[in-house]
Amino acid sequence: MVLLKNKSIEKRLKKLKIIFLDMDGTIYMGNDIFPWTIDFLKGLTAKNIRYVFLTNNSSRSADAYVNKLAKMGIEASIEDIYTSGDATIDYLKEHKVKKIFLMGTPSLEEAFVKAGFKLSDNNPDMIVMGYDKTLTYQKLNTAYHLIKHGVPWCATHPDMLCPTPTGFDIDLGAMMQALISATGVEPKVIGKPNAEMTGPLLNRLGVSSEYVAIMGDRLYTDIKTGLNGGLISILVLTGEATKEDVKTSEVAPHIMIDKNIDLLDFFS
Repeated sequence: MVLLKNKSIEKRLKKLKIIFLDMDGTIYMGNDIFPWTIDFLKGLTAKNIRYVFLTNNSSRSADAYVNKLAKMGIEASIEDIYTSGDATIDYLKEHKVKKIFLMGTPSLEEAFVKAGFKLSDNNPDMIVMGYDKTLTYQKLNTAYHLIKHGVPWCATHPDMLCPTPTGFDIDLGAMMQALISATGVEPKVIGKPNAEMTGPLLNRLGVSSEYVAIMGDRLYTDIKTGLNGGLISILVLTGEATKEDVKTSEVAPHIMIDKNIDLLDFFS
């Protein structure tokens, strides 16, 4: 099933150069690739459309995602992947932040150290909260005291839930509510749907938003990212959002398809 908001979107698709692809719920679910995804990616390549994997999940570094995709039969390089962790690194560098207290997985810690940040809970410049599957009371309590002493904090992304093959798991948006409730201080949120996620990437790729689309399974992150950034927004119904959600949401995609490969019908 396909939904087009207007004919101008169809014309823009004909000039498409790059598509940002969400990963979990869009090209795979958990550790299982959708059976049609490889053919979809081959179809994009045949049409000279570059794809870049764009994910809010900051529990893995770009390196880790390269390895995960390889196990699924998808060849990708670091340049083909941009996570909310990467966007946060770019944001912190832009604001001259050097020392952070990081709440994140070992994979995310490795990415920040590799990027040149010092990780410490002793007078950090910023607190950074990622999708931390190793989150402990000690980490939360340390962050609480730092925030109460005036240290600013940011979160890599706002997702409340993370899709899994059996349903959903708690994501960062839910985790960070503990600190918001305890301190009364809202974090700076970096990932989708915010401009800090796509702006640096568009600049890095040297392309105008007019020639870019974004595909994802979530209305309030993926689709809103496209609408905020002037990208063609494509909702795929293999993850979180349903047709019923679209009917009641203020965030409406330009295109709605059942699965990623259905997009190729526009180019046939």
